[in-house]
Amino acid sequence: MVRNGCVRIAGLACGWLLFVLPALALPAQTEKKVVVLAAAEQRPYIDPDLPRQGYAAELVRAAFKKTGYTVELRFYPAARARSLAARGEVDGFLPVTADTGLTDNFLLSAPFPGANVGLLMKRGLAVRYSPDAPKRRGEALYALREYRFGMVRGTALAPELETADYLSRDYVATDLQNLDKLARGRIDLMVVDKYAASDLMILNRPHFIGAFEFLNPPLFPQRFSCGLLASRGTPQGIEDEF
Repeated sequence: MVRNGCVRIAGLACGWLLFVLPALALPAQTEKKVVVLAAAEQRPYIDPDLPRQGYAAELVRAAFKKTGYTVELRFYPAARARSLAARGEVDGFLPVTADTGLTDNFLLSAPFPGANVGLLMKRGLAVRYSPDAPKRRGEALYALREYRFGMVRGTALAPELETADYLSRDYVATDLQNLDKLARGRIDLMVVDKYAASDLMILNRPHFIGAFEFLNPPLFPQRFSCGLLASRGTPQGIEDEF
């Protein structure tokens, strides 16, 4: 159901991307027709094992195709995808989420529907979480300061989380590692996309189904963008398109 829903909104979101991507895809100093992007694996939205590599991949390919360009995706964990793009080893990366630090080095497309990132916990854990928590993220996180948070390296979610130095965090390379740690009691709260967590359990840990609870509504709802290196050169006036 999740994948079908993503496909249905791809057509709408493609129009938003096309507002800016035709110019982004035409570096002034080169005639190349291939754009190489480092893609951060993020099921069920983008992953090499998904049909057509997922909704986000299909959307970006369609947008670039309108300009006569093809997209080559190279999949990596989130931290490595961003690092490769920052070093100029690829033309850009996706999906880019909320991170104001990127604006100096990357040109970002218009946003399109993204993830539903929040907190996953073991059933029975007495956590205070209000329905308006996403509107008061700083307060919500401070109220959870006694718990151990599990996160994936290289992800950028919200300033309130990045600057919350009072939180205990444990970083790993993949969501599956964190899911295992949550099951073993090595962390209390896992920062993860709601549907990615379900996907992981169905495909990799079916014996975990029913053992966890997702705190609704998601604390960090996200929108995705495609980011291209500004240093590669862009047509004059592209900044005005944003």
